[in-house]
Amino acid sequence: MKIDTSFPALGDFSSPIGNAGQSSSVSEKGREFSEMLQEGMDRLNSSIQRADELAAGLAAGEDVDVPDAMIAITKADISFKMFLQIRNKALSAYEEIMRLQF
Repeated sequence: MKIDTSFPALGDFSSPIGNAGQSSSVSEKGREFSEMLQEGMDRLNSSIQRADELAAGLAAGEDVDVPDAMIAITKADISFKMFLQIRNKALSAYEEIMRLQF
């Protein structure tokens, strides 16, 4: 099953991880996933910081475009919620694996 990861606020996460026909070790896949996750978290952080800057400028009465500020805030909110769901799914998968009996 292919998951669409073209979420614009988090960037392009399309990578060869999980593609059939490619022979790469488990450690390479883990490293690529962790790099991808770190890059996404960095982009999320910069998105939140940008939204905070625009909101602070708007509150201080600076010359800030209100629609741009609202769009940045909404993008940061959606990005954060998406990352929260990714964390929840990963935690749920971990808990299910821990419940397996061998």
